[in-house]
Amino acid sequence: MILSDFLRFIGLVSVFSFSLIGCKPVNTESYYFEHPKVLQSVLLDCRKNGDTPVTFNSQCQLAYQTAVTMTNLMQAFVDSPTEFGQRILHAQIHASELSQALILAEKANLPDTEQLKKSLEQSNTEITHLRNIVGLFIQV
Repeated sequence: MILSDFLRFIGLVSVFSFSLIGCKPVNTESYYFEHPKVLQSVLLDCRKNGDTPVTFNSQCQLAYQTAVTMTNLMQAFVDSPTEFGQRILHAQIHASELSQALILAEKANLPDTEQLKKSLEQSNTEITHLRNIVGLFIQV
């Protein structure tokens, strides 16, 4: 009886795992930064539907806005890789300062910890986006 229960459990876990594989990720700006080929595909689909940036649905609008942001960042990298690297460094320093401020605020039970958490999350997202842009040019 115990073996059959175990096998039933394994079967349920397998079915659940395979059903998750088919789940489509939610496309966010961060997702597009990490998956530029998906971004390109979404933009092509939007164009195939005859949409323009003015008439895009919300998903197409997000993809278009992300593409514009990425293009601007890529141009900044091409124009001056050194300045772009300094921008990443400054963002990392800022994130470190926010992290320290958050630790101190939490220890002192200050009321602005939620705002600090949001700022730190935004700073870390910016760093990730900047690094993803560099990754488009430099394959390790």
